[in-house]
Amino acid sequence: MASASSSSARSARAPRYLVHELAPIADASRRHWYAARVLGAWNEDGLWDGYIEFTSESGRVVVTPRETRQPNVADLVYWSTGLTPIYLEGALERAREAAARARRARAAERLTPRRQPSRPSRARASASRTRRVAGARARHR
Repeated sequence: MASASSSSARSARAPRYLVHELAPIADASRRHWYAARVLGAWNEDGLWDGYIEFTSESGRVVVTPRETRQPNVADLVYWSTGLTPIYLEGALERAREAAARARRARAAERLTPRRQPSRPSRARASASRTRRVAGARARHR
């Protein structure tokens, strides 16, 4: 049986389908409007994962982590029709946090030096081979 984290990772790569268009929401703190829509992705375990995608006036898109898991697409559509403006405000914040975490992870990956596999230099390899040969000769005398 797959773990929850591995199944959500699989569904994150699965194609997402438009399930429901929502009314635009206002972000009063930043004075922006966002188009909101619910996306669904079928998971290998037979369930549908639901996400909410927000598109700002400038075209920037942020998507929430999985918001729900439903047994079929009809239930996902039903779930999406009950989303309130207050719920969407919280979902927008979760989407922003997820985007910020992803940006920080990419930045950390770029800043982390990539270690090359350690290989002995030719001089060190030659010296260690000489020591092994000399030690073997001493044991056989």
